Amino acid sequence: MTIRLRALGLAALLAAAAHPAAAQSGPRRPALPAGADSNDARAWYRLGISRLGDDPRAAADAFRWASRLDPHWADPLYARRAALLMANRTVLLGYYSGSETAWRQAQPADSLAAHALEMDPFLNRNLEGELARAFLNAAIERDTRGGETRDQLTEVERAHLSALILANQTPATRAWLAAADGDLDEALRFYDQAIHDARYKSDLYADKGRVLALRGDLAGALSALQSAVAARAAEQNRRLVFLYQSKAQYQATVAALHERLGHADSARAAYGAALQEDLSFAYAHAHLAALSLAAGDTAGALGEFALAVQIRPGDPGLRVDAATILAATGHVEEAVEHLKKAVELDPAYADPYVMLGRLHDASSLTADALRYYEAFLAHAARTNPQYEWAQQRIAQLRAAP
Repeated sequence: MTIRLRALGLAALLAAAAHPAAAQSGPRRPALPAGADSNDARAWYRLGISRLGDDPRAAADAFRWASRLDPHWADPLYARRAALLMANRTVLLGYYSGSETAWRQAQPADSLAAHALEMDPFLNRNLEGELARAFLNAAIERDTRGGETRDQLTEVERAHLSALILANQTPATRAWLAAADGDLDEALRFYDQAIHDARYKSDLYADKGRVLALRGDLAGALSALQSAVAARAAEQNRRLVFLYQSKAQYQATVAALHERLGHADSARAAYGAALQEDLSFAYAHAHLAALSLAAGDTAGALGEFALAVQIRPGDPGLRVDAATILAATGHVEEAVEHLKKAVELDPAYADPYVMLGRLHDASSLTADALRYYEAFLAHAARTNPQYEWAQQRIAQLRAAP
């Protein structure tokens, strides 16, 4: 199939790619260590982790660049949420002490967690320990002299204050802190106590389910998440909840557990239930598309990806996923449109360029293919699996008559 592209449109697209700031304003870029690859999302993620303790705002910027470079990766979204919470001590203290005012203030950060968990319900929440330490440090500063003496406290004094503060926390907070420290048995003990005492139990069941999943007890995790769904139904509209603890998210986590257990039909039903709760849950459609592909239903996968993109048109990762299936099933023109839109949405994202290069290459549009391959090399990390192949293909095309 011949790909019909206006030359002017292609030139404008590649010009925008060469000057990403002109196409989309980005976050401030902290300085990477010498020798680091500025196109590598993992280099930015490592920088964010290294800056999280001393400069969480700079860490948040680094995590945002990691998301720009790899929109399929949920971890930087979750990490940026942690950095934004740590950047505001007052909000951090209120957030984990049950202040509804702090919860409202933290909604922009929580929306990042909601997006990350929508992409990956079993996201490794490996920064909870950092958040726990930041919370305890903020509490110590509050309980001393307004933070003036934090660095003057001895380790013994800090340990004593930490123990006093910890003893005054609710079972739910102690469960969270134990899980953050990796003490899963202690976390489960406190979650059981918190569930017994709490009026509203859904989020506690859900958190318990995630701890059980970390322990490898998928059947127990499934039971806990199903209890979370049932409890949330009873609590509906009766309380303020974190954005990432919606009933739809719980249903999607149930679906993901069914997927891991090999229960394809139950997974489909649970993803459908998540969509009934929240029609904007785009990644439920993406997960349903994957289930359709596994069952050999290509048409169903195409339909689910179309719905996902319709719900979240500004997500370049979903655009690339849709384009991959479209191209594989012969819908090349539609695939190209999705890929061009992905470049427009995020010129720093490398994958659309190499796919556009391959599609133009397959149609013998060599000049256009070369431009896209070169744009890919300009934006891709040197560790990208297709980096060396693109270099070789460019050399082959330039050497051909």
